[in-house]
Amino acid sequence: MRVRRWFNTHHGMTFQAYQRARRLGDTPGRSRDRSLVVMTRLLTPLGPMVAGASDEGVRLLEFAERRMLETQLRRLQRHLSCVMAPGSNEHIERLDRQLIAYFDGSLREFSVPTVTPARTSSDRSGPS
Repeated sequence: MRVRRWFNTHHGMTFQAYQRARRLGDTPGRSRDRSLVVMTRLLTPLGPMVAGASDEGVRLLEFAERRMLETQLRRLQRHLSCVMAPGSNEHIERLDRQLIAYFDGSLREFSVPTVTPARTSSDRSGPS
């Protein structure tokens, strides 16, 4: 129990979340021709969230403790043909500032760019 609390205090996430984040990446050979989506954890009053963004904008914002998060990330990675790696960029930093302003009541509308993948007929075959 002490180790778990120490890890959470010093790294801002549980060891389980750390292990999950390590499984998000891909090998260098496989990632050569793929776009990059940087991922980070953002703290909100509702709980920690995982944010992902490419150079074009925010591609993912989801609760970190969501039960099917790993499955959702694998599907997104396959659909976008991208590599996910820990990091940050200007879109994630802007999202973080806007979430803080939203929760303190000073922001009503987000202006951070978002990018949503186009759905294909195979995506519509079942719930995501």
